[in-house]
Amino acid sequence: MAHHSSENPFEHIRRDDEDMAVKREQLLQKLLDTTGFKGALGTFPEGQLTPNDEGAIQFGFGVLDGKVTIDFGTPVRSVGMTPQQACDFAGDLVKMARAAAREKGEMVALTIR
Repeated sequence: MAHHSSENPFEHIRRDDEDMAVKREQLLQKLLDTTGFKGALGTFPEGQLTPNDEGAIQFGFGVLDGKVTIDFGTPVRSVGMTPQQACDFAGDLVKMARAAAREKGEMVALTIR
């Protein structure tokens, strides 16, 4: 006795393969998404600053127990920035300082020298 069908007997395999390809693509996109990631990215978008430059790093600011925290996600000895990046960094640092001060009911003042 044999089985028979008027439809392609392998159609379900093709659909499964397509579903797997979509899932694989979604997983790849999630792996490549660096939103929220902290640490070394392994790229050199501004070129290599020194022979010891390990590349771009993504970090975050926060407030913990009334203190400003900077999470680099990895041990860091130095950070090099363009002038604009340094100004953005300073602005974010001031925002966090104000948030930390509000948390403790204090005020902070910015003095530019």
